Amino acid sequence: MPKLLTLENSVTDNPDIELFNIIQRIFNLTQKEGKLFHFLYLHAKEGICITHLAQSLSSERSLIQKLLTQLVRKELVTRKQVSLNEFHDRCIQKHELPSIENKKGYLYLYYPLQGSDLKKRIQVFLDQWSLIIASLVAK
Repeated sequence: MPKLLTLENSVTDNPDIELFNIIQRIFNLTQKEGKLFHFLYLHAKEGICITHLAQSLSSERSLIQKLLTQLVRKELVTRKQVSLNEFHDRCIQKHELPSIENKKGYLYLYYPLQGSDLKKRIQVFLDQWSLIIASLVAK
């Protein structure tokens, strides 16, 4: 049986960490998915590609791809196809060295759900949960 969330075992001194612990539970994220979403939320508001994610997290590209697929499926992350030329220009604007030589083709950038959209998703969950609890108590 899963451990119940109580004030004693959930509250931390860091409200950001607490928020992501709650998000992890609400959306049934694995620990790795939760950590990846937390990283994306804090560092990738403007999107990030898998290669840069893998480098930033010192992780295997295939693992990052697998985790991103789950986060996209759970609608916590969106992906956008961009041309390599557009990606190159974006890197130059941000004073980053682009890691591509050939500017033909495309890649995907991943964006975490942010601000009001994330709050709406959490509120929908809480509303559904409240209705379930109310119906169980009424029985």
